[in-house]
Amino acid sequence: MTEFKLQSGGSSINWLVEKEHGGDIVSALSSPGFNAAYNSRDDNLKGQIVDEALNSDMVMAAGAIFIVLVLIWLHTGSALLTLGGMLQVLLAFPSAVFFTTIVLQITFFPFLNFIGLFVLIGVGADDCFVFYDKWTSAKAKLPPGATATEVGAHAYWEATWAMFLTSMTTASAFLASTLTPIAPIRVFSVFMATMIIFDYIYNITIFAACVAFQHELMRKGSCSLFCLDFFAWYGRKKAAKAVYDQEGAAKPESDAGSAPERFCREKLYPPLHTARWVLIVVFLALGGVALHQASKLTTPQDNDVLLLGEDHPMEQYGMIKKKGFMDSKDAVLWVSVNWGLTPYDEPVYNHLDPSKYPDLKLDTSFDASSAEAQEWLVKFCDDTVVLKSKDVQCIPNRLKIWVNDNSARYTNRTNGDPYNNDGPNLDDYATECGVSGFPLPPANFARCLAHFSRYNLNQGWYTEDQSPLRNFYQPAGTEDASDVKLFFLQVQFASNISWTEPVDVLRTDFDAWESYITAALATAPAGLKAGFHSGEAWHWMDTVEQMEAGAYGAAGITVLVSGLIIFLGTGNLAITFYSLVVIACILGSVVACVVGLGWTLGFLEGICFTILIGLSVDFVIHIGVAYHEIAEELNRDGSEAATRTDCTRESVAQLGFPIISAAFTTLISAIILFFAQITFFNKFGLIVMLSMVIAVSVTFMLYVPLLDALGPNGHQGDVWRWIAKCRKA
Repeated sequence: MTEFKLQSGGSSINWLVEKEHGGDIVSALSSPGFNAAYNSRDDNLKGQIVDEALNSDMVMAAGAIFIVLVLIWLHTGSALLTLGGMLQVLLAFPSAVFFTTIVLQITFFPFLNFIGLFVLIGVGADDCFVFYDKWTSAKAKLPPGATATEVGAHAYWEATWAMFLTSMTTASAFLASTLTPIAPIRVFSVFMATMIIFDYIYNITIFAACVAFQHELMRKGSCSLFCLDFFAWYGRKKAAKAVYDQEGAAKPESDAGSAPERFCREKLYPPLHTARWVLIVVFLALGGVALHQASKLTTPQDNDVLLLGEDHPMEQYGMIKKKGFMDSKDAVLWVSVNWGLTPYDEPVYNHLDPSKYPDLKLDTSFDASSAEAQEWLVKFCDDTVVLKSKDVQCIPNRLKIWVNDNSARYTNRTNGDPYNNDGPNLDDYATECGVSGFPLPPANFARCLAHFSRYNLNQGWYTEDQSPLRNFYQPAGTEDASDVKLFFLQVQFASNISWTEPVDVLRTDFDAWESYITAALATAPAGLKAGFHSGEAWHWMDTVEQMEAGAYGAAGITVLVSGLIIFLGTGNLAITFYSLVVIACILGSVVACVVGLGWTLGFLEGICFTILIGLSVDFVIHIGVAYHEIAEELNRDGSEAATRTDCTRESVAQLGFPIISAAFTTLISAIILFFAQITFFNKFGLIVMLSMVIAVSVTFMLYVPLLDALGPNGHQGDVWRWIAKCRKA
């Protein structure tokens, strides 16, 4: 490793940033024989590069949002409806900010919340497509000239109910991620769930009003149709050719619904129907393999968060410096055993604000002054050296040696024998520590330890940051240094592993120390029983484990909540069961893909999985609920006319196009993020893309064939109908 000194001051960093952007640093340091890794000593160069890349990537993310709006316009053909959809999303964001900060009193606002706007516009586009296509389908089945009230009577409640189920499921999926006690993820999950709810409210009010308003203006011809609707001229042409029945009433444009609806019924459904059994076998097998592969998701091997990617020279510099240029003391994991303090979480620790750490308070039971406590501390250190660690920083043992040496010096001086004059003033020593040796008299223990610490500090053997003098306090009403009291005591042991080890290795080491120290403290005197151990790597280990548990727990809760909502929406056990199987396959398939790409469950990945869980359920619920509603409509006369083929075909016809449109819209916007510089945006774009591709593929190639081949006929599996029959009986 080589260092080059530059001119001090901020201008040198600006110069380095300029050279980094121009590629001059890489070209100057690299050669055909090797690649160079570099950074400034204080890490400021990397910090500025990350900040600039972050700002650039946020502009790119904003561009992705613009593309989503363009795709909404292309789907609806209406500038008015596009503006309504944009207003729906833009109002949901500040509304969620108000609700979380003012109503829920969550003052922490992580950067992740802004990323949530990108997720929201994908969900919002899905809602807009569903409502618009439901309205278009109802309009096509009514005679030309039908009023907005008449169309709304056929479309509004059906659309709002379908979106209510998906919105509640998506919000619940995000809320499930609050199981993770990591504040940024927990706050992001609450914020996303709130935005989803507000987006739904504004969709069924603002966007619905825009659709109805445009419908009335177009029906009355009171404004330019082209300005409102790009495809309006086609509808006007159709209206001019309206066909009338024998009684003179205008016939519907098509009993089969809108053009997209007819396409899905006549072109998309037939091949799925023909190959349904093959698709079921193949995709269930693939789902099983995917779930097995997803179970191999592991935790990170280190605690690095590589924002610029592992191939970037500045990230490589950090990894090399961390792992290749540490001496044995830097690399080792030090375990501390502490007495005198206890966790203090009152009045209430705020788990939604990372700046509000739990506090510590004095442990009133702590007392290391008794002879029994002093002897136990020395024995504990000696035993630990033999059983666990060869490298220790144990103040009681050093104090014992120092006290015994100086007591011997004092005795020799008193007896007139030769003694070593290299040490503290013996009269001061006798005043503070006594002359009886170790263990010290209880009244002298704190005074002697403070004297020992001051002497070592004066000799330069400790720095002020290392000195035990930090662990003393001056009681109120006293001024003399001899009156100080010991409130905290710590001993440290070097473990036999590095603090950069993988989580499973750290967990094994933690459990071993936990078992050993718990057993040792059980034998301690009363004043030392409340001790606890800590390690600089334990918090990272716990963070990763909590991330892992939260991800799996959130996925499990999402599947269960989805099943509950589907069951409440359909009342059908068969539809609910098939939905759960398919949602599990979607989640497993996406995770299996990223495991194959080498992902581990780190902090950035945990955020992405939170988003995955929220995006993976909507399409399945749309199809399942539509299947049930069509069956109810066909069976309304009480007959068993509704077959699984009829219900599946019509559900694909009604919702196939909006599902594909929503998936395509979100997919296109996600691909843009592949060109971002920050790793998080790349992973975010990848997880969104995989979620959309796999969700829409599994929905149409597994869920639709399952319903088509094994779905309920008539009222089969209808729990509500069964309960009604039981009541009548």
